[in-house]
Amino acid sequence: MNASVPKSEQPRSVRLFFALPIPESVTQVLTDVRQQWLRQLGTSQAIRPIIAENFHLTLRYLGTLSETEKHKWIEIAQQIKQPAFTLKLSSPGYFLRAKTGWIGVHTSTALCDLAQYMSASSNWRPHISLLRGLCEPQTLPDIDNIHCEWPVDRFCLYSSDGHGAPYQKLKTFWF
Repeated sequence: MNASVPKSEQPRSVRLFFALPIPESVTQVLTDVRQQWLRQLGTSQAIRPIIAENFHLTLRYLGTLSETEKHKWIEIAQQIKQPAFTLKLSSPGYFLRAKTGWIGVHTSTALCDLAQYMSASSNWRPHISLLRGLCEPQTLPDIDNIHCEWPVDRFCLYSSDGHGAPYQKLKTFWF
């Protein structure tokens, strides 16, 4: 960092990732679940809800890339062709290390194939993050009977400044 430039004026690094966008109807269901969790957990500065505009299902986190690397990943993504598929929400979970509460999705061959094309890590677990912060996993309320599914016919390249601002959709890749 440049010490002569005030921290507020220094450029933020932009992180890139491929993800499935979440349709508005599913976003509303997830928002309701998140609100239910927040009501039951109580208000605490240790718990931070993720804004609904940032709900997504990550396929591959890329991090900070050069323009050349970014374009190589775009070329890879443009070559992915597969049939559309349907996703369904499943049970909630909590990542201890990342301090993140989430809702999972049922895996399907098509979803796993897409993640494999993206070279997702071997411990990839499809989920949609709803909140961050320190809480005990057992304090996240069980959510019964989430019957929510949606068609998936595309994925997107997003950028994030890492500070909670809405993610920017850079490019959409249709199947």
